[in-house]
Amino acid sequence: KTQHKDNKRAKKYLQKSYFNMAVSIHLKQLGETSLENKKLYMDDISNNITKIEKLTINHPNRAERKPSAFLYEYLLIWGASFAQAGDIKSAQSKFDKLLSFVNKVKYPKIYNLGVLGSAEAMINSDSKSFVLIGIGRLKMAIEFMDTRKAEVIPVQEKMYLTLARAYAYLGDDKRFEARTMYNKKFPNGMFTTEINDLPDKKSY
Repeated sequence: KTQHKDNKRAKKYLQKSYFNMAVSIHLKQLGETSLENKKLYMDDISNNITKIEKLTINHPNRAERKPSAFLYEYLLIWGASFAQAGDIKSAQSKFDKLLSFVNKVKYPKIYNLGVLGSAEAMINSDSKSFVLIGIGRLKMAIEFMDTRKAEVIPVQEKMYLTLARAYAYLGDDKRFEARTMYNKKFPNGMFTTEINDLPDKKSY
């Protein structure tokens, strides 16, 4: 029993080490300005997360195949990293995987972060059709979010900002409605500067 507990602790420690390494590399990726440089980090990020999966859901021993304690967090990081690298398809696959695993009632913040990450990836792409899908996801998430749970409020705030940006990219006047709603709901919000300085229309 003692050996079993030691093995379990060692396995969790390894997972945490790989996860922390992936987060560290992702933070460096966020500091890059060029898309090409952002892409350079993807192999190292994916390698560390793949190591976690080999210890858990993809373990060679079927009896050892259980979700990682860091499953939700590493899928968020993986999806965000692919989005930073401009690989929208891979980003969506990670966010969709997260949303298929997470119980949105038990973990509303994680669930809504997954929706937000998915929508942001599409909205920041060069595809108008993706932007429209992203807008639809945000609107639905905002409408059905249980705001009685305080942990989701910061996520909702970011969703309103992302929605306003999406409309701005399209040159749609609904950006003003989104901005008005944001300022009304979050008069001392974290993104007051950003919401009042929306980007210019994109050419798709």
